[in-house]
Amino acid sequence: MKIFAHRGASIEAPDNSPEAVRKALEIGVDGIEIDCHLGPEGTPVASHDEPTADAVPLAEILKIIRPTQTPVILDFKTDPKKIIPLCLEILSPGQMLASSFKLRHLFWLKQNHPGLARGWIAAPRSFRLVWPSIFGKLLPIRSIHPCLAGLTVERVRQWQKAGWKVYAWVANTEEDFGNCLTLGVDGIFTDDPRRAKEWLTTKN
Repeated sequence: MKIFAHRGASIEAPDNSPEAVRKALEIGVDGIEIDCHLGPEGTPVASHDEPTADAVPLAEILKIIRPTQTPVILDFKTDPKKIIPLCLEILSPGQMLASSFKLRHLFWLKQNHPGLARGWIAAPRSFRLVWPSIFGKLLPIRSIHPCLAGLTVERVRQWQKAGWKVYAWVANTEEDFGNCLTLGVDGIFTDDPRRAKEWLTTKN
């Protein structure tokens, strides 16, 4: 089960910050998820919410990660059209996975950057809409990122049978980690990757 640092090691440092990213790299995670937004001046920034003028430039975050070759899961909170060029300037396509809750963002990426891996972030209310036989043809994805709440073994197996990796969010407690292991997901997004990694080590 892979461990992805949700906005960096966000339990140890402010989320989407250089400090959180460095902590995650120090821990040795399997990937780092970063929220992508546009700042007030139209500059790409790392921010979950509507960014303020002091938001961290996305370029700064990506340049910290690039030399390590650690995979980066980009969560597009807004139109990727103005953000993806910067990402491709800094990272190789193979180091990135582009994700979003919004299907229109993923469709745009499919049309304009078909070689870039895509992942759909799914809330529980969306689970019933995910029929791989139809969805997979309209919008091919590499992975689905479902909310842990409401997730079942049957759904996980159905998605994996379609060839998708299943990365659940957000798992922060030992109970969550255990549930994810039982569900058979391929990976988790966690605010506390240090704790997750230590816990998983005891299970191997």
